[in-house]
Amino acid sequence: MSTTMSTKCPVRYFSSWQKLIFGCLLVIIVVNLFLGHHIISRHDPDSSSSSGHSNQNMNHITTGLVSSPQSLISGSSSSPDDGRNSGKPIPSTADTSPKERRSNHDIKNDVDRSAFKQSVKSYLSVPSLQHEEQKLLSKMARDAASSYTNMDLTCHALKENYKGILHIAMGDIGGGASTIFFQFVIGQLIYAEQYRLLPVIHFNNVSNIIYDQDVHGAGPSYAVTFYQGTGTATDIVRPNGHWRDRIPGPPKFNRSTAPTVVQFEGTGVWNDYFLPVVPSLDLTNPDNRLLLQNCARELPYVTLTLKQITPGIHGFAPWAPKCWRYHYLPDYITKPHWPLHEWLRPSRLLGNAAVQRYHIEFQPYIVQAAEQANPHCSTPSTTSTNSKNRCLGLHIRHSDKAAGRRQVPVQEFLPFVQAFVHAGGKFIYLATDSTLVLQEIAETWPANIRSRISSLGDAASDNDNNHGVSNSAGGTRPKIVRSNNDQAVFDIAASHHHTTNVQALIEIKALSLCRFMVHGLSALSESALWLNHELQSTSVDLENPDHIDPSQFGTLVQMVLRGDHDNDPRYLPKPPPSSKWWKTRQPVMGGAGGIGTRHDNALAVGQQPLSCVLGGYKGIFRISSTGGDRINMGMGIFIHILNQIIYAEKHNWLPWIHLEPDHENSVLYDRWAHYGGYNNVTVGFKAQFTIRMGNSGFPGAPVEVFHNGEQRQDGVVLSLDGNGLWESYFDPVPGFDTQKDDSCRDLPITTMSDSLVVALTSQAPWAVRAWKYKTVPEHLLIPGNISWKDLFAPFRKRANTVIQKYYRFRPYLLDRAEAVNPVKKHEVCVSVHMRSANDYIDYLQEFVQAGGSFIYVATDSSRVLRYIAKNFAPSIVSLIRTQGDQVVRTSKEWPLHMMDNHHRVNGEALVDVLAMSKCQFLLHTSTTQAEAAIYLNLNLHNNSVNLDDPDRISPSKFGVMVKQLVYETGLPTKASTQQINFAKPPSQGRLVEYKLDNATIVRRDTSRRCRNNALVYLAQKKHSSYTGKDSYSSFLRSLDLIYKNYLSLNNHLDNLDLFIFHTNDFTHDDFRALESRLGPSLFGVIRLVNLTGSPFWQRPPHQTFDDPHSWYAYPLFSEGYRRMMHWFTIDIWNFFARLNDEAGCSYRYIFRLDEDSLIHSPIQYDVFDFMEANRYVYGYRMCAYEMQVTRRMWTLFKKQNHNFQPQRDVDLQMCGFYNNFFVADLEFFRSLSVQKFLRFIDRQGHIYRRRLGDLMIHSMSVYAFADPNRIHRFLDFTYEHGTFNQTNRCLAWGGIQAGYNDKNSTTTLSEFYHDKLLDRGCFANATLMRPEDLSPSYAHISDGYEGTLSLYTITAGRVEFPLGKGILSG
Repeated sequence: MSTTMSTKCPVRYFSSWQKLIFGCLLVIIVVNLFLGHHIISRHDPDSSSSSGHSNQNMNHITTGLVSSPQSLISGSSSSPDDGRNSGKPIPSTADTSPKERRSNHDIKNDVDRSAFKQSVKSYLSVPSLQHEEQKLLSKMARDAASSYTNMDLTCHALKENYKGILHIAMGDIGGGASTIFFQFVIGQLIYAEQYRLLPVIHFNNVSNIIYDQDVHGAGPSYAVTFYQGTGTATDIVRPNGHWRDRIPGPPKFNRSTAPTVVQFEGTGVWNDYFLPVVPSLDLTNPDNRLLLQNCARELPYVTLTLKQITPGIHGFAPWAPKCWRYHYLPDYITKPHWPLHEWLRPSRLLGNAAVQRYHIEFQPYIVQAAEQANPHCSTPSTTSTNSKNRCLGLHIRHSDKAAGRRQVPVQEFLPFVQAFVHAGGKFIYLATDSTLVLQEIAETWPANIRSRISSLGDAASDNDNNHGVSNSAGGTRPKIVRSNNDQAVFDIAASHHHTTNVQALIEIKALSLCRFMVHGLSALSESALWLNHELQSTSVDLENPDHIDPSQFGTLVQMVLRGDHDNDPRYLPKPPPSSKWWKTRQPVMGGAGGIGTRHDNALAVGQQPLSCVLGGYKGIFRISSTGGDRINMGMGIFIHILNQIIYAEKHNWLPWIHLEPDHENSVLYDRWAHYGGYNNVTVGFKAQFTIRMGNSGFPGAPVEVFHNGEQRQDGVVLSLDGNGLWESYFDPVPGFDTQKDDSCRDLPITTMSDSLVVALTSQAPWAVRAWKYKTVPEHLLIPGNISWKDLFAPFRKRANTVIQKYYRFRPYLLDRAEAVNPVKKHEVCVSVHMRSANDYIDYLQEFVQAGGSFIYVATDSSRVLRYIAKNFAPSIVSLIRTQGDQVVRTSKEWPLHMMDNHHRVNGEALVDVLAMSKCQFLLHTSTTQAEAAIYLNLNLHNNSVNLDDPDRISPSKFGVMVKQLVYETGLPTKASTQQINFAKPPSQGRLVEYKLDNATIVRRDTSRRCRNNALVYLAQKKHSSYTGKDSYSSFLRSLDLIYKNYLSLNNHLDNLDLFIFHTNDFTHDDFRALESRLGPSLFGVIRLVNLTGSPFWQRPPHQTFDDPHSWYAYPLFSEGYRRMMHWFTIDIWNFFARLNDEAGCSYRYIFRLDEDSLIHSPIQYDVFDFMEANRYVYGYRMCAYEMQVTRRMWTLFKKQNHNFQPQRDVDLQMCGFYNNFFVADLEFFRSLSVQKFLRFIDRQGHIYRRRLGDLMIHSMSVYAFADPNRIHRFLDFTYEHGTFNQTNRCLAWGGIQAGYNDKNSTTTLSEFYHDKLLDRGCFANATLMRPEDLSPSYAHISDGYEGTLSLYTITAGRVEFPLGKGILSG
């Protein structure tokens, strides 16, 4: 009795003409086989093959793939022509390149295997993968190392290498060509490799969207009898997961005696479009069918069910690439707290690796059609300016866009296309399924853009029955099917799915030929990314909320076309990464817990390491349990561990926290954070004591363990792995060090089991409890008729005492809590622990009306935050703080430990506890996290409201409490703040003038004495050289920004005076206007200095009679411009030295800004204190590479000073300090050696005569005389200084550079890019600069940025350009 299985649903019978063609082609096959054509292996094209075709002698077939005979259909690997090839051209052998012909295709398996393993490792490194997923991927990586060896195989050998045949028969029902042919085939190929199954790709008509009866059903039908029976994939079900969460697991074989007949019908679809994959059996080859029939006696047959494919592989399998967050998937798969690009990255890596590993390649006619449609991007070249590098692919899908995606408007693409062209891009390939898209582009996009666009062309007539391809003099041309509404193209061409398949695959290949791509979410664009891995770093997904903007994309295009940083993806513009603050590891020297060497910062101030002898302890109580694997962070850390510490103290045992590291099902334990990378430690103790349940229902005192009635004498040895979990979040407990204090080893040790820990919390009368647990006896819950406040008061006091003594949070947690909830003096905040939102509204309204400052919301539910945003009043929503969007939260019932890395979930929970404890008020329900916040801040006991408490205070009374605290802290209300008139001048303090060497200094007469530092401007209302430039407006903008981002912050004004130098430009009225503009805090700070007529603003005596017309570049650069250079080179140091002498001041550091120097981001620290603390003598911000002009002066000075030994010889290619921003030490520039050098420069007269700039002279002075360790490059704030052409308004010199501490730098530079480049039709060098471009030795970059710094920079001229030169100044 045999079983017959058909591989397709019933279709109509073959027509007579099809049978005739089949017969003719079979004759051709027989003739070719008779002539001795061989089967060619994709693995070894040079291997010899036997000419025999005996069923028992197939040793000429190598591993995996058996491709078609070279002679069949003129070199095509398709099956014999049964009529379907009227739909596509068949290239001849002569027309097919060696790369395209299977006989000449050399495959390097070792390279592919390495790439595949690397992607698997990358996928494995994703911290959110659960343990069962990790095991699957690990197995996959191991198998990758041993498969695909080059060896000849018989059926017996196939049986040795494979457990069965996997028939890849379908994808899902509704998927189009890209989904079926890429996502589903790759997923099933990976499945086959995991379980050692040899794949056979032969589609039936279940995936009806890609099946075309006229083309794919018109092939031969043949049956294969499997004598070893059939297998079915078992299901791997995620514990407690979604009801659909099951993925195909190991196949289970039914090796019955009855053979199974499998019917393979038609072409199998795959080979109409693709070359055979490696490894697989290509059943379009008759020899391979013979091989399969022969081997079917040895190998069982396996295929996957529709549900195992979708949603199994499609949605839930961690080893199968995905194309977007499918709407039916639960949060623990889609991970909404991850940025979309980070969630997709592993899939893209895996997809690309699989394409390479399995050699997924199109039939030559698809490639040729793609190159014809996108001709400018199909010719490789070794030059960096070739057309391929300058191609942009656009995928604009508008039909049937569903499943959680949006239809991206055509106009969203245009700014990116314009930025691409502006940055030097040449050609654009448009892939679209919509005639409406083509129409909108034709009507609305600029002509200079439209002229660059190529595509598949217009739709062909529906009367064409060429099924997708037409022949013309220009070569093959596909028939185009596009939609003019939301109907899918494959529904429009229901009877010609071959047409839409070909069209989609050509579009994929054409897009993959491009160097850049802009797209939305679709399997088609993802397939292009899998084919061309370079696109993964140069594409923009417009459905990613965090995608880069057009200016950043233009920067990316520039960088790639220039070859910046060798196009290393790490340094190209990309969407902002999520914060990985929680990835901070806490290595423990010596290994495990407090047993090893203790951290230096582990002890509180004044605390000494504990001594087991001096402490009089009876033994060591090791806390190894949190009460069970399913106990979360709050309950485990703040209740169960805390109660065990109390237990240890009660029995005079020293508590030592080191949790068991082998609870892999624990919701707290994380192998990466708590185990890997830590030294194992073996520790011996005197004896093992045990703890038993007492008569009262909770654990009694530790008792000694006896063996056969006698005391054990051999002691106990513990082998400890990992850091015990605790030390990832807290300093070690206790403070003893057994390497220095052996007394602890002389004590016995004991621990407590999970059940005892739970009993301790439930039954011990002194145990701390966060709420009324059901397991707690009633007499312990309600000892008399007392309120909830009174009931929990002793718990909270007891917990606070323990926490103050033992719980010392790691700095990274404290820093994160401060970052998400910074509470300043005079601010009043309320923290809210929410699991639902409704009950809190009244309390929060009272808080706002009472004048509260802000609200910190801690929640594990994304639904709560959505509800708040939608339903709460704006007055409440505007005050809300949280940890942010990228926090592990769930929208349904899934527990957080399923959502992501357990260490991350733990860390975020602790941060919420710390952040809540920082507020003066707390609203909550009965939760451990809320109680933990109270344990940390006991003031919250009286200032908290538990909404579960029947006796809780009313919202109005809560408002009264808040109002009272607001009054006591003196917090000004918004109304009183708005009434303050900052621009009103004081009633006293007149303006006074005094002279310094004929320079006139104006200041307000106040009691304020001169400070030790000066912020200086040299300002003018009209530029002396740039006609028409509004210098005054630039100056005012610079002043506004320096006030906003420095002077108004952290009392910086108290450490400087503001000097505004000018030459007859400003009056007393201007002085008052500046004071009024900047506010009363500047009264007494400003000095307005007129240099006219003073020796600080005159030609040097030896140049008194110079004719300016003899000077270089005069009058382009006026005499006033040259006096400015002389001022900042020579005179400014003399001015402040004279002022110190005459006015009794002590000016030390000079902070210079140009009138168009713009500080775009806050500088929180004091610049002058920073310079002094680090003994820096010169600080600068940007580099200008124009030191070549210093050659003559530098050489001449060295010749005249034979003993001169510079700190560093000047390299003419090195960075010159772009000194429109500098902070300089006056003592350095007034030193004898520097003054001698400056006098020499001045005496040569080149400042005036040759326009030798202050930039070059500063640079030479600092390089020559300053210790390199005393030079600093500021990189933390965003800085702009640009010179613009007065005719075309384009940036001519300088520019803008992001600061690494500026969170808004991308927005600032994007505005600059749009306003000053794109809108003006101008060009500048846009790039991301890494440390080697940024003077690394002088930047003094903190460890947190070392090696990862990448600053967005837009410049013109030779400022910060070319890349790689920063090393010359560092």
